[in-house]
Amino acid sequence: MSLSALLFALSSAFAGPHGPSAAPPNRIYAPGAPSAIIEATITVSIVSPTLKHWGVPAAQAVFVPDSDQSASARAIRSAADPQTLCEAIERAAGRDPAIAAAPVDGDGDLEHRSGDVARLSFRLEVSGVASSTQGNLSLCSDPIIAVVSRGTYPNERFERPEGHRLSWQERRISLHPGQKTRVNGTTSLDASQW
Repeated sequence: MSLSALLFALSSAFAGPHGPSAAPPNRIYAPGAPSAIIEATITVSIVSPTLKHWGVPAAQAVFVPDSDQSASARAIRSAADPQTLCEAIERAAGRDPAIAAAPVDGDGDLEHRSGDVARLSFRLEVSGVASSTQGNLSLCSDPIIAVVSRGTYPNERFERPEGHRLSWQERRISLHPGQKTRVNGTTSLDASQW
């Protein structure tokens, strides 16, 4: 398949809205207490000499309070790689009321090249925060869409590697009733083995 045809097919399949996402409030502490807000931007970079284009279609962010000692919370905190973290977040979804979650709009239009950056922004509202609370803020992406080249001209061909995700964690986030917490993070991937 030619590069232009592959880019068109992938762009059409993953087209969607961009920008910050807002999730419904998560009531995980004390009903009637003020909300706490997390506003975050995670800057992402992917590099490889064979990487032609890439994008992140979507992601999921979660806040796990230190007071939560459930199996789901411990699995998220201890995750050492993207696959483990993504699996832990998926298992926790809807099962642990103490874990607040928000969807994250991605940038899946394949406009990025090797070394470019994408920014994943989201807003997570945690309602019912009765007192100052610390916890872990984590993010896991959906499978990254990408185009890589194999071989050299005139035998160069283009392929789409599958199953690769990115993750990010900030292990010490403080929330305060009625206040906004701003978080900026960075993460990068070496795609040379894709």
